[in-house]
Amino acid sequence: MSGDGRNPGPAQRSRLARTLVFLYLAPLLFGLGAKLMHSGHLFGEFETVACAGMRALAGQPYYSTDLTCAGQAVPAFVYLPGVAQAAGQLISWLSLPGFTALYGLLYGAGMVAMFAIPLFAPAVPGDWRQRLPFAALMTGGAVTWGNIAILLHGGILTAALIGGATSWALVAAIVVAAWIKPVYLAYLAVIVLADATWRRKAPLLLTGLIGGLLPTVLFTASGTPLSHQWLNLLQHFVCDVTPGVGVLGWLQALGINGRSLLAQGIWAVFAAALLGSAILLVRDLKLNAGERLWLGLGLAALLIPRIMSQDVFLIGPGLLVLASKAPKLLATDMAGLERVLVQRGPMLLTGLCTLSLVGGLTSFSDILTPLTMLGFTVYLLMLGQIPLRRRLLRALPLRLRIATSEPAE
Repeated sequence: MSGDGRNPGPAQRSRLARTLVFLYLAPLLFGLGAKLMHSGHLFGEFETVACAGMRALAGQPYYSTDLTCAGQAVPAFVYLPGVAQAAGQLISWLSLPGFTALYGLLYGAGMVAMFAIPLFAPAVPGDWRQRLPFAALMTGGAVTWGNIAILLHGGILTAALIGGATSWALVAAIVVAAWIKPVYLAYLAVIVLADATWRRKAPLLLTGLIGGLLPTVLFTASGTPLSHQWLNLLQHFVCDVTPGVGVLGWLQALGINGRSLLAQGIWAVFAAALLGSAILLVRDLKLNAGERLWLGLGLAALLIPRIMSQDVFLIGPGLLVLASKAPKLLATDMAGLERVLVQRGPMLLTGLCTLSLVGGLTSFSDILTPLTMLGFTVYLLMLGQIPLRRRLLRALPLRLRIATSEPAE
C-alpha cells in the first residue's frame, strides 16, 4: 500500500529521488549555467595547451604570466616542455581544428566517465542514493574549463576498471598522467592497497614511481633558464594564487605558504598517515578487490596536496566503502564520537557533502568546500587510528594491557 508519510509509496519515492538528484546536482547545474552565460574563457585550459603548442612549434617562449596567441591572452601554461612540444606536433599533423576536435572528444569521454561511473554505475560499491551527495563537490568550472586533468583522471579510471589494481595498463596510465601532473603519482595508492603480494606490487610501484618522476626530475635538475622559468611559474600559481581545497589550501589559511619546507613536511606526514590508515583498514575490514580499488582511487584524490574542482569526482565510493564496513570495528567499550564514527559513517559523509552543497549555493564555497575535504580526511584518520591503537595495545606487555580499559583481544 502507498501508506502514509512513514511508508511512502512508489510515486512518493520517485519524487523524493528526483528532488535529491536536483538538489545535489544544483551547484554543478547552476555553476554550469553561469559559466556558459558569463564566462569569457570557456575551455580555457585547451586554449592554453594549444597556444603553448603553437608557440613551441614556432620556437617562441611559452612560460609567461601573460601568455598570448593571435593577440588574445590565455591562462598561463605550467606543464613540462614535453606537453607543449607534443601539442605542437599534433597541431602540425592534424591542424588546429583537428586538434580541437580530438581534445574535445577525449575530454567529453573523460567527463562522462568521471561523472556517470562513480555516481550512478551499478557496479560501483554503495547505493547510488548514498553516492549522489558527492555530486555537491562538483562545479560548473570543472566542466567548462576543459582541464587536462579530466583526461588524466578518466584514463586512470578506465585502466583501473579494465585492467585491475595490479595491471601494467594502470601503471602506464599513471606514468603518463605524472608526466603532465606529477602529483597524480598519488594514484599508486591503488596498487599499494591492492589484494596482492608485495612481490607482485613492488615492481609495479617502482616502475610507476621512477617512470612518472623521471621527466620532472631531469628537467628540474638541468638548471636551465627554461627550467627556472617553469618552476617559478608553477610555484606562483600552485602555492600563491590557487592552493586549492586540500592541504596547501588549509595551510595557506593558517599563513603557511606551500613553498616552505614546513608545508612540505606537513604534507609528507599527512600523506603517510592517510595511507597508513587505509592499509590498516583494508586488512581489518577485509575489503574485497573492488572495494580496495575504489578506496585507492578516492584516497589518491585526498592525497593530492592541491585539490582542485576537477580532482574530486572519484572521492565518494571509497569513503562509502569504509563507512559501510566500519561497524566491523565496533567494540563494547566504544562511546561518544568514536562510536558515532563507526556506526553512522554514511550519515556523517552525507552531512559533509551537504556542507559543500551549502557552499556551492552561496558565497561561502571558499570556506565550506575546504572544510568538507578536511572532514573527509579526518573521518578516514579517525577510523584508521582504531586498528592502529589495537595493534599497539596488543604489543604491550600483558600487565600493562590489563591496566588499560581496552580489551586485550
